[in-house]
Order: sequence, then C-alpha cells, then structure tokens
Amino acid sequence: EIGEGSVTVSETEDIDWINNWKQYFHQFYIDDLLVIPSWETVMPEDADKKILHIDPGTAFGTGMHETTQLCIRQIRKYLTSETEILDVGTGSGILAIQAGLLGAGSVQAMDYDTVAVSAATDNVALNHLQERVSVCQSDLLAQAQGQADLLVANIIADIIIRLTPEAGKYLKGPKIFISSGIIDTRKDDVLKALTQHGFSIIEVRENAGWVAIAARYEG
Repeated sequence: EIGEGSVTVSETEDIDWINNWKQYFHQFYIDDLLVIPSWETVMPEDADKKILHIDPGTAFGTGMHETTQLCIRQIRKYLTSETEILDVGTGSGILAIQAGLLGAGSVQAMDYDTVAVSAATDNVALNHLQERVSVCQSDLLAQAQGQADLLVANIIADIIIRLTPEAGKYLKGPKIFISSGIIDTRKDDVLKALTQHGFSIIEVRENAGWVAIAARYEG
C-alpha cells in the first residue's frame, strides 16, 4: 500500500529564487582560487589572493558543483598566456572568467540562453575582463569566431555527443576538448562519441558521480 498518489502544482516568481538562494551561497576556495559572491565583501586578509567575483542569478555556475570544479582543474593544466578558448554553454561565465583570471590569451563564452548571456556579461565586467573575455548568444558553436586551442563544454552528455562531430574543426594548436556535466552512467557514451570523431582520450576524472573528460583532436 503506497497511499494516495497526488500532484500539487504551485507557481512562484523568479525574484523569490533570485533573492532567497543567496543566503546559502558564501565565499569558498577551489584550490587557490577564492570565489566570492558579488554581495559579499573581500576581507583585507584576502586582498592579495586570486579572487573570482560571481553573481549567477538564475544561470548555472556558482563554482560549487562538482562538474564546474572538475573543469576548472582541467583548464589549469592546459592553459598558457597564448591559449585561446571557446567556452560552450558558459552559464554564469565562471569557467571563462577563471580562464581569463589565470591569463588565457582570449576566451569566447557562448550560451543559447539569453538569461545566461546576460549573467555572464555582467560577471565578466564584475571581474574587469572585458578585453579578454567576450560573451555572445549561440547555439553551441554557431557563433564561434575562428579556431581555438582549447574547447570547454560543461553541459550534459547528450549535448556533448551532439557537439562532438563538429568540435574538431574549431580547434587548432594543442587541440584539447574538455567536456563535463556528464553523469557517470553516460561516461562510456561520451567516450565512444569522442573516439569515433577523431579524439584520443587524455584523462578521465570523476567526482561524486560526475565525469570530466580531456581529449585531444587527432583528425
């Protein structure tokens, strides 16, 4: 006996979420990177640290999710001052901003969602990276300008699989594709798609049931 099956529906304004969730998001570290919500003050003892200011609003990307942290650590491995990056599905822009703070040559941040584009644009300005990081609305790589050394996609497995056949033509130089947002039960599907479309797998990292894959384009 499982009891009565009932469905209750209610509606709430976005503004409730925008305001209420902030009480649970406070500054924290990802290795040596200090992530600080825009509504918190930088303490004097933190002034000399590498700081990333963020206000995601309703876009994805506070930096606390396992997939974001997996990507941040992967990006650091392949980043130089010459690296040009494409960040697909940028959300709040946190990965693009982190790459800019770490000295990437340039970053193109793209998202299909206009709410995310607005949030990312604001967050890039909040971190004074407008000259290094650009933001635009794009269906995956449709609006990408030229080629890059590093492609990052922290989305979901199905979208990464859809992106993979065309990813190689947007890459030059080291030709690295970092993909994440992959639940562990879909890992093999993404690995198969990558190898079928000219990528060799460099590294697979997992955390709390989530997977990030670094692959090099050999095509």
